[in-house]
Amino acid sequence: MTNQLIALLLMLSILTLMLYMIDKWLAKRRKRRISEMHLLIASFLGPLGAIFGVITVRHKSKKPSYLLKLGLVLTISIVAWSWLIYQTLS
Repeated sequence: MTNQLIALLLMLSILTLMLYMIDKWLAKRRKRRISEMHLLIASFLGPLGAIFGVITVRHKSKKPSYLLKLGLVLTISIVAWSWLIYQTLS
């Protein structure tokens, strides 16, 4: 069960990173973007992808209000994922 949870976390993180990359691509072309709320929801589900998206793609990295919300979402997400994985180990 633990391996399945870790695999799910990785898959969701990859999808989240892809959303960040797509939104960055849309921003460069001045197209309709993915909403911040959807990015934050994806970030909750796949926190590793959000971290890599902000750092490597440099997406939303200069927007303090978004980074504050993202920090809160990532904190809650990492605690939740850690608890889930811990529960499967017990």
